[in-house]
Amino acid sequence: MLDESIAKEPRQNGARLYLDPQDEFNELGLEFAWGSYGVRSYLNVYSIPLKNSSQASNAVPVAVKTKICEYQADAALFQGGQRILLPDALTKVIGRELLEGSEVKIQAGRYQATIKPGDFKKYYKTI
Repeated sequence: MLDESIAKEPRQNGARLYLDPQDEFNELGLEFAWGSYGVRSYLNVYSIPLKNSSQASNAVPVAVKTKICEYQADAALFQGGQRILLPDALTKVIGRELLEGSEVKIQAGRYQATIKPGDFKKYYKTI
């Protein structure tokens, strides 16, 4: 699903693209956001909140598996535990794979999801 926001000031324009998991019971969705800040990606947890990996940080480990490689990184867990900001490196890997028409498997805490490319390329070109 694509959600665009057009403002009077072009620098305030933005768009969000939501990609739901292949299995609706995985309760983990992927979101790409475009704006004056560039491109960011988030994981959204639709059920029990995640917990950070240690009391001293607000990070949670995230694994991304493509048809060729597996990547791991710590990602920023927002207050409430239901939204994760992925690092730029993972955003680029996920975006590249989806643009090439490949599925991506993502794991964060107890949740994992398979994201299919679907209409990602079509929506990505319109932004």
